[in-house]
Amino acid sequence: MFEKENISNRKVFCLTVLALIFITISTLAFSQNVSSYETERTRALELIGEGKYLIALPILEKLVTIKQNDAEVWRELGISRLINSQLLKDASARKLERKRGREALVIANKLGIEDARVIKFLEDVPEDGGEDHLFSYSKNEEVHKAMVEGEEAFSKGNYEKARIAYERAYKLDPKNYAAVTFIGDCYYSIKQWDKAAEWFAKAIILEPDSELAYRYWGDSLMMQGKKKEALEKFVEAFISEPVNPLTLESLLNWAEVCKVNVNQPIQIPKYFVATNEKDENIVLIPTEDKGEGSSAWIKYGLTKLEWQPNKKGVLSQKFIKQFPGAKKYRNSLAEETEALRAVAFAVESLLKEKNIQKLSPELEKLKKLNDSGLLEAHILISAGIATGDEEVFRDYEAFLKSNRDKLRRFVIEYIVNGASCINAYI
Repeated sequence: MFEKENISNRKVFCLTVLALIFITISTLAFSQNVSSYETERTRALELIGEGKYLIALPILEKLVTIKQNDAEVWRELGISRLINSQLLKDASARKLERKRGREALVIANKLGIEDARVIKFLEDVPEDGGEDHLFSYSKNEEVHKAMVEGEEAFSKGNYEKARIAYERAYKLDPKNYAAVTFIGDCYYSIKQWDKAAEWFAKAIILEPDSELAYRYWGDSLMMQGKKKEALEKFVEAFISEPVNPLTLESLLNWAEVCKVNVNQPIQIPKYFVATNEKDENIVLIPTEDKGEGSSAWIKYGLTKLEWQPNKKGVLSQKFIKQFPGAKKYRNSLAEETEALRAVAFAVESLLKEKNIQKLSPELEKLKKLNDSGLLEAHILISAGIATGDEEVFRDYEAFLKSNRDKLRRFVIEYIVNGASCINAYI
């Protein structure tokens, strides 16, 4: 691939051998002293901590040739390669470097790294490295070039140079969300909190449903010890993109600092659809009611049957009315809401009839969610982070546009409720 017309195959072979000998000698010299690995590892991680990924990159490349099972080193190597990929001049080289970066993250993951950044990168970067357009900051070549210059400077810890480059991109395109957010990040990196907040706020005005500026702002507030204000930003980041592992991680990290237990969504009992002697669908829910109202869950399955197609695949009238023109059935927010609301109403009836000795915590929470108007918010957040129901989560974006306040209330009141540092906020 690197052969030039005026260089013979023999010369290429000799150069390759010499290069391999040089690498071998370098590696041996680097590993002669057992303590040198830890020294170099510490140095590399210190550079990473300072945001100097590109300076750390050659050290990390050497470290993995010496010790192949250091998960943290593989993680930082993968991230450093991905950052470096933006700076390479050739498109094929950029793609290859992204592929190498992803491969390093796969190794880190297999070695036990459970990191939201790793998960996010593995989701975003195709196995073959992907094409450039997937990673472009702008269709405007000058804007993209300025952003890449900013990224290079930022990755070397030169925040002033990075800010100047980002501001050049911003002047060329004042609506570029990344440019505005990254200017704020430069100020955050040098602890100019007020200036950072100013730019994060500008970014949020541009794209109120994007998570990055909220999350960076939350990090900035945490650095200042403003936990209550930080939570507000982390919640906004989370409800903007609940399936983004970085937003959930930020919320969990905040809860850990505040010594708060994050609550789990309601667990719905499994139900099974069977057929009776008349070949009709019936619902079986294996629950035993011990005076806790568990029999109410049968309403969940029965209601869902009204939405689902019959055995021949014919769509139900209820589904057609909700989704006119749809050719195929899918689970939806409307269906889940009606089914869970039916359970809540059944619980109310049982309570009125005094057929419940002590309501189960799950049903008590469900009734409260329904009474407070937060049932839909619970369903969507649960579909995003707990059940992984992609069909229901398709309704999230539309709900977010007009019900952001409900999603915010749900996260505060049900997921992180009880935090001592946010009592005033609640």
